[in-house]
Amino acid sequence: MKTNKDLISRAKFYRGFSDPARLSIVETLIDGPLTVSDIVKKTKLNQSNVSNHLSCLRDCAVVKYVQTGKYVYYELRDERIKEFLLLPESTMSDILESVSECSQEVLDKEEGECKVCHGEEK
Repeated sequence: MKTNKDLISRAKFYRGFSDPARLSIVETLIDGPLTVSDIVKKTKLNQSNVSNHLSCLRDCAVVKYVQTGKYVYYELRDERIKEFLLLPESTMSDILESVSECSQEVLDKEEGECKVCHGEEK
């Protein structure tokens, strides 16, 4: 059985994938290291937003950065994250369909939290 500390660590890791902008950044990094400017161009997010999300992704142990001269490159912390993200679509299709239905029906648009999970909907 996992300890509370283990569960907190896992939840923090998964938090890195819980926002569409962060997920877009992580998926952009699958092909290799990029600068913030490169990430901005590929994701079409603004620089401030990308920088804030990269900070979260570093805290969640999803990405790391390497300074090369005057440039800072961000990359996936572990190659296994790529495998985690590239699960076969057939495996995920039913799950993703259910998640999509949930978000349309019970996701609190302002808070970004499931009303069912937080006891607000019956």
